[in-house]
Amino acid sequence: MTRFDEPIVQSPTKSVSEFNENIENAKETFLAVFGHDLRTPMAAICDLAQTPLARIDRKLIST
Repeated sequence: MTRFDEPIVQSPTKSVSEFNENIENAKETFLAVFGHDLRTPMAAICDLAQTPLARIDRKLIST
């Protein structure tokens, strides 16, 4: 990362490739974090959906 007061003396190709690499890294990080944040509550929901109901709860649902 360059400082604001430093002159940028890079070839355009290098800066574009660095930009693309930074974008790819940001995308991978975002997907890893977002995937984890989405899977964690979904696992709890799926587990609750498979939990058998008590007899009184089944009776309340059927009425």
